[in-house]
Amino acid sequence: MCKLRIRGKFYNMTIVSVYSPTEDENKRNAEDVERFYNKLSDVCDKTPRNDALILLGDFNAKIWREHSNKRVAGRHTLHDITSENGEELV
Repeated sequence: MCKLRIRGKFYNMTIVSVYSPTEDENKRNAEDVERFYNKLSDVCDKTPRNDALILLGDFNAKIWREHSNKRVAGRHTLHDITSENGEELV
C-alpha cells in the first residue's frame, strides 16, 4: 500500500495505490485480508475531508450491480457475482 498526497493550487489530492491479498481459497488467509482492509480504512479515514481521494490498484475483487453496491459500481459491471474481496471493498 502506498499513499501520495499532492497539494494543488485549487484543491489537494490523496492517491492510494494497493495490491490486495488474493482470493484463492488455498492461499487466502482471513487475518491478512482483514488486516489489509482495516489498514485501507484507516488510511482513507485519515485523509483530509477536502482532498480528492483516488484509490488505485489491484483489489482482486469482483463487484456485481446489487442495490447495495450501486454507489461504488454504478449500473455497469462485468461480473455476475460479488466476491468476498468485493464485499470487503464495498
